Amino acid sequence: MTNLSSFRRLLGGIAGLAVITALLSGVAAETAGAGPGYQEPTKGDCRTLSLKQFRARSSSSAPVACTSTHTAQTIYVGKLPGRLSWRSPRGRVTDAIETRCAKAWRKAVGGTAKKRARSAFALATFEPTKAQKRKGARWFRCDAGLLRGTSMTPLTTTRAPLLMTPTPYDQARCMTSSERITTCDAAHAFKATHTFKVKGKRYPGKPRVKRLAKQGCKTRVATAAFRFEWPSRVEWAERNRLVVCFSSDVLAVGSDTTKPVVKALTSPPSLLPTTSDFVINGSATDNVAVSTLLARVTNDAGRFLQDNLTTFSTTANDLPITVTGLGTPNASYNLNTGKRAAGAYTVVVQAADAAGNLATRQTPVTVTNPSSGGGVVYQMNEGPGATTMIDTGGSNLHGAISPTAAAHGLTSGVGFQGATGYLWAFRSPTEPPAEPERVIQVPDNSILDAGSDVFTIEIRYRTNNSFGNIMQKGQATSAGGQWKIQAPGGRPSCLFKDGAGNRSTVRSSIDLSDTGQWATLRCVRDASYVTMYINGVRNGRNSASNVGTINNNAPLTIGGKRNCDQIEVTCDYFSGSIDYVTLTHS
Repeated sequence: MTNLSSFRRLLGGIAGLAVITALLSGVAAETAGAGPGYQEPTKGDCRTLSLKQFRARSSSSAPVACTSTHTAQTIYVGKLPGRLSWRSPRGRVTDAIETRCAKAWRKAVGGTAKKRARSAFALATFEPTKAQKRKGARWFRCDAGLLRGTSMTPLTTTRAPLLMTPTPYDQARCMTSSERITTCDAAHAFKATHTFKVKGKRYPGKPRVKRLAKQGCKTRVATAAFRFEWPSRVEWAERNRLVVCFSSDVLAVGSDTTKPVVKALTSPPSLLPTTSDFVINGSATDNVAVSTLLARVTNDAGRFLQDNLTTFSTTANDLPITVTGLGTPNASYNLNTGKRAAGAYTVVVQAADAAGNLATRQTPVTVTNPSSGGGVVYQMNEGPGATTMIDTGGSNLHGAISPTAAAHGLTSGVGFQGATGYLWAFRSPTEPPAEPERVIQVPDNSILDAGSDVFTIEIRYRTNNSFGNIMQKGQATSAGGQWKIQAPGGRPSCLFKDGAGNRSTVRSSIDLSDTGQWATLRCVRDASYVTMYINGVRNGRNSASNVGTINNNAPLTIGGKRNCDQIEVTCDYFSGSIDYVTLTHS
């Protein structure tokens, strides 16, 4: 049982983190001129620090390449506020530095306060040395690192957020039998499993807060033996009232010399079409216990897939795979990286045990383009009360309709001028609350993406209203781009945007909300243009030569946006009728 360091009082609920203040020497390869920025370090620098160096009052460690092994990353560099000097009262200086570093630390590590509290990430703050201060230096440096008992855990990524989801064992917070914080892939006796806030406005005193922490953890953990960390008086004053509960979770390190075995990947196969998701799954075994499972993907240019699963770069990166069974002799893993462009890829999976034995399995995967063609046809002639929008085009990509859609203004089986379709009753496109029940969704599939093919969208619709997103795949922030049809001012427009943000838009010269009659809108995107046709007549054309592949992981939505709240992001609901929708590749 241990009290949380008082240095954490400004971390806004980051319980269980060690905030270490140290002095820095030798921070720059070149000497700058005297002044506030004298030998100032750089945000983004990486260093290989031991635990002693991480906690020492001085360190001469120079930056290393972030692609090499490193245990600390500089997440922020700031200047001492003008009202303070290094001779100001120590508490005021420390508070000023830690306040700024804590804010940067929360952003760099990511996650919620409770999730950070159950990680082994720690924050270190560094000041100039006495010699550097005499030269006028006023900077301070903030580093993030992972505690590992009597050492530090190497960082496997430099991208924010550092904390992966779900939290892997080599980032999770555990405790040794001697009550040292460590990552859970190392030998440990307890694991952080629960967090809760102690209630009350006034600090109840150390004996009582310990008692409350103990009682609270006792009712939350399922093991007879447990440990806990509680907030100090200073932390309480800063509204950090989190208690961290540690359940018994023993992972011992002995004379184990046997490597784990990474079994053959269940997926992906050696040949994969661009229309299928690039899924990585399989299992690993060990004679004692598998403590870590990591995956990497490289493309034919040798670049690594980053943990946002959309970009490749030269930075080696471990992907956030979902792992079950860590700490046991058999563990399994799974990761869906989405659809990948045609090309050659290599999947590398690594498994380690607590003794540090490492096994690697490498699998080549070739993604190929299927033959052109294919599409979907939504005739939208289902009867009243339909809960499925049927695809009659042969792709079987059916759409989901909420069982309560009618109560929110979406009705199927509505006839008008000889056609049967869906009717969206009038609804303000921007007024709260959000009504996701109005939106039809079709799960992501490459057939619904514009890709790099000639892609045609055709829709027959009618409306008396001059607003609304009629249909779209992806939103403005979707990785991989988007396409959509909307009707601002009653004049429909077709937008195509690739993953790099290059876009092409064509807007009708005709206001189709004037008559409220059926109109057929067709948008064709090819390698050179986006062309719009209204009732079979070309209405407009714009260049699309700069628009690349459009391929996102979002569903197709009809009737409005999916990710919206009508407060910060409007849903742009459509009001009107749709007779049919077709999407085709050629």
